[in-house]
Amino acid sequence: MGLNKEIINVDRVLLVLLFLAIAAAPVAAVDQAPTITSITSDTGANNGMVSVTIRGTDFRAGARAYLSKTGGVNIGSQNEAVVSPTEFTCTFNLMGAVPGSWNLKIRNIDGTYGMMTAGFTITDAGGDPIPTITSITPDTGVNNGVVSVTIRGTDFRAGARAYLSKTGSTPVGSRSEIVVSSTEFTCTFNLASAAPGFWNVKIRNSDETYDVLSDGFSVTESGGDPAPAVTSITPDTGINNGVVSVTIRGTDFRAGARAYLSRTGSTTVGSRSEAVVSPTEFTCTFNLAGVTTGSWHVSFRNLDGTKGVLRDGFTVTSPEPPIFGSAATNADGTVLTITFDKAMADPTGEDAAFSYEVNGGGALGFSAAALNADPTKIDLTTAAPGTIVNGDTVTVSYDDGTGDVESADGGVLTSFRAESVINNVPVASPEFVSAETNADGSVITITFDKAMADPTGEDAAFSYEVNGRGALGFSAAALNADPTKIDMTTAAPGTIVNGDTVSINYNDAAGTVTSEDGGVLVSFVAESVTNNVPADPPVFGSAATNADGTVITITFDKAMADPTGEEGAFSYQVNGGGALGFSGAPLNADPTKIDLFNTAPGTIVHGDTVTVSYSDATGSVTSADGGVLASFIAEPVTNNVPVPPPEFVSAATNADGTVITITFDKEMADPAGEDRAFSYKVNFGSDLWFSSAALNANPTKIDLTTENPGTIAHGDTVRVSYNDVAGDVQSADGGVLDGFLNKGVTNSVP
Repeated sequence: MGLNKEIINVDRVLLVLLFLAIAAAPVAAVDQAPTITSITSDTGANNGMVSVTIRGTDFRAGARAYLSKTGGVNIGSQNEAVVSPTEFTCTFNLMGAVPGSWNLKIRNIDGTYGMMTAGFTITDAGGDPIPTITSITPDTGVNNGVVSVTIRGTDFRAGARAYLSKTGSTPVGSRSEIVVSSTEFTCTFNLASAAPGFWNVKIRNSDETYDVLSDGFSVTESGGDPAPAVTSITPDTGINNGVVSVTIRGTDFRAGARAYLSRTGSTTVGSRSEAVVSPTEFTCTFNLAGVTTGSWHVSFRNLDGTKGVLRDGFTVTSPEPPIFGSAATNADGTVLTITFDKAMADPTGEDAAFSYEVNGGGALGFSAAALNADPTKIDLTTAAPGTIVNGDTVTVSYDDGTGDVESADGGVLTSFRAESVINNVPVASPEFVSAETNADGSVITITFDKAMADPTGEDAAFSYEVNGRGALGFSAAALNADPTKIDMTTAAPGTIVNGDTVSINYNDAAGTVTSEDGGVLVSFVAESVTNNVPADPPVFGSAATNADGTVITITFDKAMADPTGEEGAFSYQVNGGGALGFSGAPLNADPTKIDLFNTAPGTIVHGDTVTVSYSDATGSVTSADGGVLASFIAEPVTNNVPVPPPEFVSAATNADGTVITITFDKEMADPAGEDRAFSYKVNFGSDLWFSSAALNANPTKIDLTTENPGTIAHGDTVRVSYNDVAGDVQSADGGVLDGFLNKGVTNSVP
C-alpha cells in the first residue's frame, strides 16, 4: 500500500514537471474559434432547400455549416458565402430530413468550430406539428433515486418519450410515460448516480419530431450542499425596454451561481453581471428588452445544479403609455404642438394617425409629424394652412389603430379623442381700406375693414404728406361715429387744398392702435387719401346779348365744364318783367363762357334792360376743375341789340331835277360828306354821282344834289342806290343805314 502511494506521488511530480515544460514552451498563435449567436430563418420544412443567414464571430474564408441531430444524418451547407467575420450565408437541402430540433455548427478550415444546440428546427412538410416544451415540474431532483415529473407544452402525441441530456453524461430516458393531453405529459426519471448540474429536457414524438428545453432540469448531489432558496427580488418589476438591476435575497447562494426569469411560452432570460454578495444576497442584471409582459418565475441555480424558485416573483411590464397633456397652435395656425408627460420617440410618418377639427366640423388631416426641440412635444403640420383662424374652437384626436406613436422609453400612445387645443392664432390685424379728407381739408378719415378701438392719444403715430413734401402731423385722433373709421385732425389747417395729392402713414413702433376685437394695426406707408376739398366755385363776371338778342353769353372767372342740359337752371328778365327761360346751354368756344339761347327770340330789343339769374337748387353747373356754381340773381346783361337801321321810304326829284330827296322812316343824322356813298341812274344808264348830301328841313329826309345838273329831264326813269360799305349814314338815334340798290325815284321835273 505504501509503495502504491509513492508511485502515485512520483507520477504526480512527473505530471507537474511535464505541465511546466509544456507551459514554458513557445505556443504558436491560433485563430479564435467561431461562435454562433443567431440563424435566420431558424426553421424549414423537409421538402426542399432553405436559405439561411448565420451571425456570430470569427467566420473565415472556406467555412462550412452543418445541421446535426442524434439519430439523424448530418446535413452540410451549400452555396456558402462568408459575407464578413460576423455574417455567413448558405443553403441546406432539407429534403426528407427528420423533423425536430437540430444542432447548428459552423466550422472554419482550421478545424475550429462553434455550435448552437437545437438552433434549427426541421418541420414535416405534410405531417403533424413538432412538439414544444414550456415547463417541467418539478425542475430539480436528487441523484439518489427516481423523480416523477410533469412536462407541459404543445403537440404531445401517443408514443412520446422524454429524455434528460447533458454534455459528457449518458442521457436519462423517461419511464412510465403518460400523454395526459396534447399539452401535458407525465413520466419518471431514474436519477441514481446522475451527474449534478443542469440537464436539457427533450420530448420526442413517435414521428421523431422533438423539442428541447435547454438546462430545464437540475440534478443535485445526494448529501451535498443544501439547495438555495429565494425569498425576494428587489425591484420585483421591470420594464421590457432595457436592462434592470436586481438584488435577490434568500439562502445558500454560492459562488458561480446564476439567476433566471422564466414563464410558460417565453424564452428564459438569463442573468448577467452576477455577484454573490453573501450566502443570502445576490445581485445581477436582466435584459428585458422585448420580453413578454406578465409574471415570471425567479430561478436561482448554484454551480452544483441545485436551485430555488420564487414563483411569479417578478413582473415584466411595458412602459407606461405617454399621456396627453395639452395642445396649442402656433401663431399662424399651421402647426399643432401636443405636449405629453414624457419624452417621445420620433413620430415621423405618423401624421395620418392624427386629425383635428375646427368648430366641430369634419376631421382634417396633417401633412407631417415631427419631434419638437422639446422631446416631450410633437409638432403636427396642418395639411390645409388657413383652416384655423383666431377664435376658432380646435380639437385634436389620435387613433392607435392607425398609428404607432411611442414615447422614447417605448410606451405606446393610446387613442384620444377631441382633446382641446389652445388657439394661439392672434386676432387678425385691422386692414387699411381707404382714406379721405373732409371738405375743408382739416380732417382725414381713415376707413378700416373692422370696428376700431378708441385711438385717442395715438395721433403722433400717424402722419400725412401733401404733394410728396415732408411728413405733417395731426393734433388729434378720434373714433368716428362709424366705428370702422378714425378721424385724424390736421395740426395745420389749410395745408390741404383742392387738387393736392395727399397720402397718410402709420408707424406701429410709435403707436398701439387696435381694432375693437384686439387686432393690432401694423404700419402702413403712403396710403392714398381722396382729396374732398372742393375747387373754388366759378364766379359770375359779366353777361351780354348777341346783336339780335337771341343769345345771352355769361362770362365766368375760370373755364367751365360743359353745361349742356342745365338751361333749366337759368332765367332772364326784360325790363323787370317775369322770368323767361332758355332753350339751350352750350359751352362757348371760349371755355370761360356759357351761351344761353332764349326760348322766345325777339323778346330782347335795343334799349331793353336785361338781367340773368341761376338757381343751384335746380342746376349743377360746375367749372372745369369741379367748382360748383352758386346761385346768383338778376345779374345785369349788356344789351348788345343795336338801334334799328333807318328804312328807305321813298325818293323824289325837285322840279329842275338837280336834287333827289330821300325820305326815311325816322329822323336822320347829318349826312354831310356822305354824298359819294349814294349814286343814281337815269333810264337805266350808268351810275351818276352827287356833289353833296344834306339834312332836309324835315329831319326824316336827306337832300342829295346831283353832280351834273340837267341829267334828269321830264319823263326820265330815275333810280337811286346807297353803298353802306362806302358810307356811314345813320339815323339820329344811331341806326346805321343798310345799303340799298336802284330804289325808284319819283321824277318831279315838269
